[in-house]
Amino acid sequence: MIKLPVLEKNDNWFTHKSKLLEEVKEVIEELDRKPHSAKEKLKYDLAAVSEVFDVIEVCIGILDKLENEGIDIEKAAWQHYRKLESRGRKSKGMIEIEKLRF
Repeated sequence: MIKLPVLEKNDNWFTHKSKLLEEVKEVIEELDRKPHSAKEKLKYDLAAVSEVFDVIEVCIGILDKLENEGIDIEKAAWQHYRKLESRGRKSKGMIEIEKLRF
């Protein structure tokens, strides 16, 4: 099981957009690197995974902000899933997201 936090913050939309662009750029930079040895490959793989998690974390923050602004995230997720199905996309699994309320 992988657990990712919903960070407690109240960023504005400009901050969210800037952070997302920054993190996506870092993922692209990692994907462009070419490891030359097994040791470099392991380091590359870990760095790439870390950067992808950073993007996911920013996206979680965006979803949290949208939800706080009144968007029904669960309904939107099902609409997105149905859109993918209508385009012929096949899923090989699902990731379950549980939001804990404190």
